[in-house]
Amino acid sequence: EEQLKNVAALSDKLGWSRPPLPFRATCSPSSLSFAVAREVVEDREEQQALLRLDDAAARLAREGRYLERRSRYLAAIAAIKDALGGHLYCNDK
Repeated sequence: EEQLKNVAALSDKLGWSRPPLPFRATCSPSSLSFAVAREVVEDREEQQALLRLDDAAARLAREGRYLERRSRYLAAIAAIKDALGGHLYCNDK
């Protein structure tokens, strides 16, 4: 859950907002793992590999590792953007 919040906050900071994940504390681990794979994982090969896993615990563990990597990537992009005065692309004003 913490990884999801980090990715969402960093994506929002970069202006790459996505629709909020329909997370509810009452979701089963299986439902949550499928929702994360479907809505959060952007790499299609990784997404398909996750959806093929039969075990929700294994899927959630792999998603946790993916979200950690994604958080580090987004944090690096945000740091670069901040260092460039908020402009990430040549055509940003």
